[in-house]
Amino acid sequence: MTPVDKASVLDDFVFAIQSAIFNGEYAADTKLPSERDLASQYAVSKTIVHDGLLMLVQQGFLNASPRRGYFVTDYRQQGRIGCLNAYLKYQQNHLDHATFDALIEAILAIEGSAICKLAINKTTDDLVRLEQWIDKVNKATSTAAIIKGFSGFHHDICFLCKNTMFPLLFNSFTDLLDVFYKEFVNRYGKEDCIKLMYAFIEYIAKGQGQRGYNLLGNLLRQFRLLIKRGNESVSSK
Repeated sequence: MTPVDKASVLDDFVFAIQSAIFNGEYAADTKLPSERDLASQYAVSKTIVHDGLLMLVQQGFLNASPRRGYFVTDYRQQGRIGCLNAYLKYQQNHLDHATFDALIEAILAIEGSAICKLAINKTTDDLVRLEQWIDKVNKATSTAAIIKGFSGFHHDICFLCKNTMFPLLFNSFTDLLDVFYKEFVNRYGKEDCIKLMYAFIEYIAKGQGQRGYNLLGNLLRQFRLLIKRGNESVSSK
């Protein structure tokens, strides 16, 4: 097995165990089968199983008990950044209401804070850079290009605010945010997206970070209602 093959098999095994934990097949405090049994069940080598279980311990999915084996933790309490990434990967193809609500709150916490900070620290170059995203969206001829420009605009707000952690946290949600922005653009359309981008830039330029935060919060709440109720009306103000 080449190094590339081994890494792929290892990732697949780890994700299979993560998914079994997320879907309740392996509940918290459950003792996993032995390494030998897991190797047989998932058709992989014992080395893959051993290395995968160690990774799951590091991510906060499992606890290792000497001479007793591996036990499933409550990942919501003990999970680390690797656990978050795995959860988002698992959820990206079935975005239930609870996950969607959690994503809405996370976006507001991260980007909302970034808007407030950028409104205080912005430079002329920052505003020009944000306006360039509007130009890209305006020239976009496909939904995919609109989504790319709209998501790039929001990522740059987090980057330009000069807080190192905000863009890194935002990046952790990349897979799930792709689903979010696709749904957003499909429902709002290009013109409303551009109008919203201009509104955010205006608040940032005027140093009105709290108004930008409020706009984002109101927008996210409206969007959540659209998703849940199927109501197509929307207001950007």
